[in-house]
Order: sequence, then structure tokens, then C-alpha cells
Amino acid sequence: NNLHSVTIPCQHNMEYKLFVRGADVFGNKMDTSAVINFKVDTTKTLLNWKMFSYDDSKWKTGTAPLGSGNIATNKTNIAHVTTAYFRKKVTIDDTSKLTGLGFLVKGNDGAVVYLNGYEIQRINVPTDAELLYNLFATSAKSLNSVVVINATSGLSKLKTGENLFAVEMHSSSTIAETVYDSQLFDSNNKIVFKLGSDWTYYDEGNMPADQI
Repeated sequence: NNLHSVTIPCQHNMEYKLFVRGADVFGNKMDTSAVINFKVDTTKTLLNWKMFSYDDSKWKTGTAPLGSGNIATNKTNIAHVTTAYFRKKVTIDDTSKLTGLGFLVKGNDGAVVYLNGYEIQRINVPTDAELLYNLFATSAKSLNSVVVINATSGLSKLKTGENLFAVEMHSSSTIAETVYDSQLFDSNNKIVFKLGSDWTYYDEGNMPADQI
């Protein structure tokens, strides 16, 4: 089985028709061509759940700490899932006055933090693994970790105005519970949002589907 590819120059809003005819290693060729019709639309963009423009209007909203199981400190109970997904939009008045941010993550067992779709840091999650729904955290662990966002770790992704912070929390096993809370503070010691704030979350037992 041989795989072949070709790059075809195209223009926006134009329709194209491709004729494809195959041949095997013995020289036998298809009698007729397969026909592929398509139209190019460059205005459409594929969005994943951690991007700013992703529509999370059908997600749930709850107050942290958010967690599965009957943990007494939970303000919001979520479903028992391998990975839970969280989003929060935050307004930053003037990025030119900041040299960094501190993003405190509390909970268990592993976390991945994003800023405007850009991965900032993994905590207790395999560094070389593809971030799928069924990826387990490296170990069972209670997190109380500050993710530093500075000039070398993604501060350039921050913009004046509204920004999106996204976090995926991975449990360490199918029986482990998930807990999440966080706090954001800047280099001027100003708390942007406190522990116990509201988050939009997805706990449907799979990875949120991409959108067009």
C-alpha cells in the first residue's frame, strides 16, 4: 500500500473538479476517473475548546472548588470523568504594565494550563503525551502549584482586554476523583480573580468537539 500526496494551489470562493485515476504496480489502470468536486472557503476556521472564540454557551457554569464525588469542600459537583475541562474569560486592563502572571492551580491529580489557546504548562501530566480525554495524570497528587507566565513562558499571548484561561484536569485513574480551583494574580500583586470564582466547565465524559 503506497500513500501519495499532492499540493494543489487554490483560491478562495472558487470551485474545483479533480479527476483521479489509479494504477497498481503491475500497470493495471482504472478505466474511468474518480471525480472530486470541492469549493474553497478560507473564511472558516477550526476551533478547539481552549481557543478564545470557541462557543461554550452550552457548557455548564459553577463556582469553584469544582469536583466529582461527595467531597465536602466542593461548591459545585461535576460528573466522575477521566478529564474535565474548564474555561474562564478575564479582562486585563493594560498588558504593558505587567512583567508576569501567577496562576495558582489547586486540586487533583494533573493539570494543563492554556492562555488564549496556547499551552503554558503541564503539571503532573506526561510531557510527551498527546492530550486526549483518556490520558491519566502521572500519579495521584494533590496540587497546590503556581504556574508562572512570563516573557519566556507565554506572556506574549496575553492581550489588553479580554483573555481566555483554560484548564484541563486529568485524574490518575478511573476511580480517582477530580477537584479544581484556581487564582490569578499579576506582577503588581493584584489579584485578578480569587479562589472560589465561577468557571464554565465540560464534564460529558469525552473531549469537547471541535467547532467550525
